[in-house]
Amino acid sequence: MQQPKNKRPSLHINGMYLSAVILLSLLAALAVAGILVGELRSSQNDVTLGVVLTGILALGAVLTVMLIFDVRRQAESANEDNAELRRQNSDLLRANNDLQSQLSGRASELADERTQSRTILQSMSEAVVVLDADRIRYTNRALTRLTGFSGDDLTSKSLTAQDAVPLAAQLAKLREKVSAAIDQGGIWQGAYKLNIKDGKELDVAVIGLPLDAGAAPSGQILLLIRDNSQEKQLKNQRSTFVTNASHELRTPLSNITTRLYLLRKQPEKLEEHLAVMDEMAAHMQQLLDEMLDIGRFERGAVMLDRDSVVLQELVSEAVTGYQPRAARRSVTLDSDLSGQPIKVLVDPKRMVQVITNLISNAVNHSPQEGHVDVHVMMDPNSNGRKMACVQVQDNGMALSPDMLAQVFQPFTNASMGLVSGTVLGLSLTKEIVELHGGDIKVESDAQKGTLYTVRLPALET
Repeated sequence: MQQPKNKRPSLHINGMYLSAVILLSLLAALAVAGILVGELRSSQNDVTLGVVLTGILALGAVLTVMLIFDVRRQAESANEDNAELRRQNSDLLRANNDLQSQLSGRASELADERTQSRTILQSMSEAVVVLDADRIRYTNRALTRLTGFSGDDLTSKSLTAQDAVPLAAQLAKLREKVSAAIDQGGIWQGAYKLNIKDGKELDVAVIGLPLDAGAAPSGQILLLIRDNSQEKQLKNQRSTFVTNASHELRTPLSNITTRLYLLRKQPEKLEEHLAVMDEMAAHMQQLLDEMLDIGRFERGAVMLDRDSVVLQELVSEAVTGYQPRAARRSVTLDSDLSGQPIKVLVDPKRMVQVITNLISNAVNHSPQEGHVDVHVMMDPNSNGRKMACVQVQDNGMALSPDMLAQVFQPFTNASMGLVSGTVLGLSLTKEIVELHGGDIKVESDAQKGTLYTVRLPALET
């Protein structure tokens, strides 16, 4: 923006002085003319009077012209000054409008950033809590989902108030831990337990750090809290998985080692020892294959090679293949494959694996001289959708409600101290059936034993 010029005002003032001088000179000339006229009239000299009047009038005319030009020049100068002032005012107005526009734009940006920050905080899966020395200043919705307490429940009272919710007292103790870590120049991170609204205790993972406002410490603390119970459960399951897998592999290895020792001592029983070692090696191979299959299912890397097949034929193949093992355990294995052939669109290899796993589980849980029955039928309660059923029934001990809830988890049988052999098979069975668009359920009764039912979509015949 240009600075105002300083020369114009001084010229304008000088012009005013000059106009005043010219005006005064004109008045003085007229006065002198009046005096001279009076004297000349008294002397009766008309010629001289004419000359003098002519001179005075000429002088007055000159002065009048000078006065007119000066006034005109001053008017032009004043117009130029007014134009300059108007331009400067216009520049100032434009600059003011630009500044207001910039301020309005920045205010809008700040409002958008604030809205975005609040949206992010409210949509986080981790609970966010801001604490000062004695109060909770902010909580997001995740804390309510996690603990059941609303923001008003926590922010309306002091942390140490007598009528504060129990969670407030726990957060006050947590604040002391975090403050101690901050005083040492660090942050606090670790596991913690919180009492939630329904009275239960929740395992959480917490990160606590200072919430500084600019360069000066604000004295406030930021807590990030997330549910740690599922992660803890997964760690326990992983530990159980590794322990039971090691146990399941060690058992056949021990049998093979024992049979090798006996083979050296009893070479005449070669066939007997080789048969046991073959069975143990097959068991180890099955276990390793199942472990690899579980990894494939978790990664979604299992591809089904579907084909239209008769379900009774697959069941017959599985029953026939497992008859020798059932006979060695003195368990009778029967199947009912009567009725109309039922066609299903499945991966034949995977479906034989499903049926074999169920038969193996039933045989292993049946007592000596027990029996296992396999039935194939159409589901009478399919609500208009054609569903084929495969049922495998044993007469072993009934499963407890806790066991029923976990029966399809890996290594559940081994962890319950039951007979091994299908520690991963039931978990894989459920994965394969669901991948085919079917479902599986289990029922157990002290009088009848345990019944597994697999349902699969049937093809129109």
